[in-house]
Amino acid sequence: MSFDGIPDSVLENFPAGAPPEGVTPNFINPPNHDVLIITLNTVLLTVMWTTVILRLYAKGRILRTLGWDDYTSTIAALGSTAHSVFELYGIHLGYGRHIWDIRATTLLEVSNVRLLSATSIVYPVVIYFVKLSILLLYLRIFGVYRFVRFSCYFAIVLFTLFYVAYLGVQAALLKDCINLASLEVGVCKDLYALTIFQSAFNVVSDIFVFLIPIPCILKLQVRTGRKIGLLIIFLAGFVACGVSIARLVTTAITLNSADKFWYASLNGSLTCVEINVAITAACMSTLLGVLAQVKRYGSSVYKSLRSRLYESRSGSATATSSQGIGKSGNNTAEAFNAPPSRKKTLEKTNYIPLEDGAYHSAVSTEYLSNSDNLPLWGRP
Repeated sequence: MSFDGIPDSVLENFPAGAPPEGVTPNFINPPNHDVLIITLNTVLLTVMWTTVILRLYAKGRILRTLGWDDYTSTIAALGSTAHSVFELYGIHLGYGRHIWDIRATTLLEVSNVRLLSATSIVYPVVIYFVKLSILLLYLRIFGVYRFVRFSCYFAIVLFTLFYVAYLGVQAALLKDCINLASLEVGVCKDLYALTIFQSAFNVVSDIFVFLIPIPCILKLQVRTGRKIGLLIIFLAGFVACGVSIARLVTTAITLNSADKFWYASLNGSLTCVEINVAITAACMSTLLGVLAQVKRYGSSVYKSLRSRLYESRSGSATATSSQGIGKSGNNTAEAFNAPPSRKKTLEKTNYIPLEDGAYHSAVSTEYLSNSDNLPLWGRP
């Protein structure tokens, strides 16, 4: 649709695209994908950053073994955040709306069009660093296997060449394809074929990357339960593969649609799921080891606290017993160092007088050892 010669005052209330028959443009409160975009980006970013931060804390603070896989994973996380920022900001420009519910003046601003298309630049950067971090992780864990080293180095070189070239093409498209009319001419017409090729390459490469460690895991000499756990962690990456396939299908169906920003938001949501799930899956193997270490540490702390508590109780009981014995001994000594009148009283009555607290609580062991000295009720 061309807007040449139409005054801006008219374009302000003119739709960016022709609506279907019987549909009236709605610029105030149109149907949109705002809730889907906001919810997905918020939840997935929160989960992704939680796993990344735990990974960095565990590797950097606890294990002190930060590696290149951790740095590349962090770059991927930052790229994913940038992708979400562009999507969320795009809501204010009509991202997620039908083309006829967007004012024509919005898409006549070149800066707005480039902001709405910025995710096409961010995506190849993010997906490249996600794959790179996973491959570097494989080299660190399974690098003793020759076929793993060969597969990883081959994939790193191939992905670097492909995504650098793809990024250059996307940058050129972002420069030239700045309005709806430009999409019908020049290199912009090849956007469909390029996007489909990139999506197909991404699906194949995802499957290849997540298949690399499977033979190594199957050969590990560990318990079956642990082996299954490792398989589940690495196979979690196939969720990202499944999303890549879904993204490829939806892109192939909707890319040539005139209602571009409505369907672009759906594809962008799938991209958000793909990259965040992939980053999270890349962190899971590290978190498994950290959780095992935390479990061992917690068990050690529990045993230590239990031992100290037991020793504290034992020491308290021993001290109380010693004090009692010492007090009894002192009182006995006082009793037998008492004046002669008191000793005679004890001998005559054969009981401990209760009227004087100095003598009522102790009796000599030697004195009580003779049953003749006990009162009648105390004799055996």
